[in-house]
Amino acid sequence: TRATSKQATLAMLGLSITVSTGIASWQPNDSLESLFRRADQALYQAKSAGRNRLELWSVQMENDNA
Repeated sequence: TRATSKQATLAMLGLSITVSTGIASWQPNDSLESLFRRADQALYQAKSAGRNRLELWSVQMENDNA
């Protein structure tokens, strides 16, 4: 597959790529700033939990940062 081919190419070059992602959904009365702030909170949660993670923003993240 294409993904396997890319992984093999990266391995031959001695490279490894990991991706951590934070996701937040648009809420009523959101500004871009508040949306990105929540996505950023989820990103930092993903990074702290390890590599190759995806975290969805939750209210608990907001409470943990208060």
